Amino acid sequence: MLSVLSVALLAPLVVGFVRGSNWTPPEIRLDEDDKDFSGIRCPVCQWRPKRNDVWMCDCGEIWNTFMTRGECPGCQKRWKSTNCPQCDTWSEHDAWYETPQDRR
Repeated sequence: MLSVLSVALLAPLVVGFVRGSNWTPPEIRLDEDDKDFSGIRCPVCQWRPKRNDVWMCDCGEIWNTFMTRGECPGCQKRWKSTNCPQCDTWSEHDAWYETPQDRR
């Protein structure tokens, strides 16, 4: 049976093997337009997330889904839908992003 220390030491090797040597983390969006998330809103209830709002992936990773455009930094799962914590409705992730025409 493996000890906790053995598992802790082997975990990075296993993750590296699963991800592969060419894996790169998802891009974190920090451009000026979305710094305050003003271009993002729930398509159902119009609720706007803040930088400190977080979602959880099936793998257990907790992060702000809008900083990576729906890609989990833990397992690289691309979430096609996002749940709104305000109205508890699932909507297509891309529908959360306002276009310049929407902002008028």
